[in-house]
This record gives sequence, C-alpha cells and structure tokens, in this order.
Amino acid sequence: MGIELPPIPEGEFIIIGTVYAKPEYLEEIKHLMRRSLQLAESEPGVLDLVVSYHPDEPTTFYAYERYTGREAYEKHTASKEFLEFSNCDFFARPPFIKVTQKI
Repeated sequence: MGIELPPIPEGEFIIIGTVYAKPEYLEEIKHLMRRSLQLAESEPGVLDLVVSYHPDEPTTFYAYERYTGREAYEKHTASKEFLEFSNCDFFARPPFIKVTQKI
C-alpha cells in the first residue's frame, strides 16, 4: 500500500496529512520519516515540514508540509528517501492527504 498523491497546484501550498502505522512497524516507519525530514531541511522550496504524534496514539502521525510550489514538491517526492517511505508496507491504512492553500 503506497501513498496516493493528490493534484498539486502551481503556487505555494500546504499539505495536511495523517499517516497510520502498523504497530509492529512503528520504529521502522519513524526511522523512514526522520530520514525524509532530514533531507527536506536542505531541499530548496520546502518551507516547512513537521511530523508529530500524540502519546495516546503512537501509531498515528500528523504532517504539516509547506512548499513554494509544485516543482519543490515534485523534487521532494522523487527523492529516494520519500519513495522508500511512500512505498513501504508499514501503513495500517492509506494515509489521509489534503492539499490546502493559505487564506
């Protein structure tokens, strides 16, 4: 089960996402997310990328991603780290992904 990516606008946008991990793969999925986050810190056009969780729900992760535009997002999602994460079998169910724009 991979991540199905939504249509992406041209200008600046924000992605709000929720990832549901299989409990038996919790540490593995955290490792993959950390690698992707580290890479994003040096990627041009990635303005913000934060992943969090609540201690009462350790297998549910909430992502906030802000990009300058489609090109930055496409570069990020083409990285080896992102592809490894998005194509792993560690998801309990498909991630929820919503593309939004600032008001």
